[in-house]
Amino acid sequence: MNAVSVLRELADQRGGNAILVTPGVAELGLEHDRVHNRLGAYAEEHCDTIIAINPARIESFVNAIDPSKVAVETRATFADARRYVSEISTEKDVVLYENDLPDILEETRLL
Repeated sequence: MNAVSVLRELADQRGGNAILVTPGVAELGLEHDRVHNRLGAYAEEHCDTIIAINPARIESFVNAIDPSKVAVETRATFADARRYVSEISTEKDVVLYENDLPDILEETRLL
């Protein structure tokens, strides 16, 4: 949440948008939904655009965000999110890549 606060401050200083890109927090165990719900609500209040990577993994985060208050986008992979950011951002915008969880951790593999 501190990083999101700094994101907002920097975006305000530059006169741009605060853009958060996140796959959520890894390894929360039983706290996964509670923490993501809280983070989603906080991000909604501090960001102009939120891009959730692999939203099925962080449904509690995405569901905590009111899309009438902030632009919410979803992308399947980190690479897809980076491409999208390059399309929408300007030089005044500030982008926070929060926890660039490697896409390989999201893959299901059969042995």
